[in-house]
Amino acid sequence: MIQIGIDTSVLVGLFDPKDVWHGPAMALQQAFKRHGVHVAVFDCVLAEAISTMARRIREQRRSADLDQLLVQIANDYRQEDILWVSPDIPPLSGIFNHRRRILRRARAWYRGRPAVTSDSGFVAAHC
Repeated sequence: MIQIGIDTSVLVGLFDPKDVWHGPAMALQQAFKRHGVHVAVFDCVLAEAISTMARRIREQRRSADLDQLLVQIANDYRQEDILWVSPDIPPLSGIFNHRRRILRRARAWYRGRPAVTSDSGFVAAHC
């Protein structure tokens, strides 16, 4: 089975029908399903996407959409399918070291696996 890691911008594109990347993200999701690709989502990426969406929803005064979003996320991303990297990192290690450890763990997982991000125009990029 092919595993591909996705970036926050892809998740936000999936979550937000008004996002500039919504169409490409939905097409990508359908292609993954057709080809049996397992999408890997890191806890920190999911948290960033939720935070981004919560801010957008508040700024656009769409507060009713937040509950729908959280239900969608709970249904689409089961806890056992999320790659949990943050809980293993000591919380008091300082923000710089904390972030560096998360990036190291993510990089180790991605090594040799494709990743999808808007930085590459939603084209798979090898890490």
